Amino acid sequence: MKNTRMTLGELALIASGLLTILVVAIVDYKINPVWNVGRAIGFTVFMSAFTWLCFLEDIQSKLMLRGLMAVQIVCAFYLFVGFPFEPIMVLLVVTAGQVPYVAGRYSHILLVLVNIPFFVYSSFYSEMPLHTLSLVMFLGFQLFAGSSSQARKEAKENKEELEAVNLKLHATQALLAQQSQQQERLRIARDLHDSIGHRLTALSLQLEHAKHQNPESFEPWRAELGEQVKGTLGQLREIVKATRQQGEIELVEVLKRLQTSLPKNIQLLYPESLPVNDPELGEQLAFCMQEAISNALRHGGADRIEISSPSAAPLQLKVRDNGRSIQQWQAGSGLLGMRERLKEYGGSVELSPNGQGMDLNLITAVSR
Repeated sequence: MKNTRMTLGELALIASGLLTILVVAIVDYKINPVWNVGRAIGFTVFMSAFTWLCFLEDIQSKLMLRGLMAVQIVCAFYLFVGFPFEPIMVLLVVTAGQVPYVAGRYSHILLVLVNIPFFVYSSFYSEMPLHTLSLVMFLGFQLFAGSSSQARKEAKENKEELEAVNLKLHATQALLAQQSQQQERLRIARDLHDSIGHRLTALSLQLEHAKHQNPESFEPWRAELGEQVKGTLGQLREIVKATRQQGEIELVEVLKRLQTSLPKNIQLLYPESLPVNDPELGEQLAFCMQEAISNALRHGGADRIEISSPSAAPLQLKVRDNGRSIQQWQAGSGLLGMRERLKEYGGSVELSPNGQGMDLNLITAVSR
């Protein structure tokens, strides 16, 4: 089931807008009890456009959003002209609350221009002229509604940005922890090689030199000790080699760290282990997964994210979410950044709808 990620506050605002439209319609009916089809259609279309715009404000097509906004303004003007009633201007107050989500920052101020046709018609053509004080009052209400929505939009964007930064911070901490362990292993390997390894090598050379100095009675001892030393050196080399080869990145550790920073209602599913032999590639994939999770939450409204590895040779990762399934989308900075990170490894990033959300495939040209 998809999660629209609407808060109770956002739902309350939508309900308030619908209630306001309904109250205006009821008051209009009480004052003008003789209704006709045109008036009923005007209020119905306005309410429908308002509701549709509320639930589609996050879609990519700004043209559709602006079209719905225009429908509201046309309906308000139609009702005001066809059935003169001053409180109908309240409909523009409701519309003003949606303008920042459609036309950008501070655009609600431009809504003032929309009031000009109302004022001109009222002053020169209407039998019930709109009082100047009423117009100023309605303008004030519109600016207040638009400014409040703008502040709420900015607060939501800041919160989402902080959540994305927090996810990136946790991913970085997990990578740093693994890098610290790798550096410690390398230090131990280097110390073993530089101290014990050098000493055993020196001892082996001394014994080899003593071969020409010692009597024949020491030959069995020298041969046995020499084999022990060679065996110790061989074992030491294997330890050093194995220690150096343990420089892999475990992506599951990164996901565990990310999971601790997610809201409790978000499900993050992943395999028990996702090792990557190349530490640098592992870091790039870790940041790609962090970005994918962030996008699924911010843009898709998902509450369930599943990470899997369909292939280990070449290495592939899939991030599936149950958010909005968008058929047409444009690559943003996040997706472009992921492609740039994997470009060095012959990789690619593919995003596609899965019917219940979106699938993000991270494909590389190397094996795990």
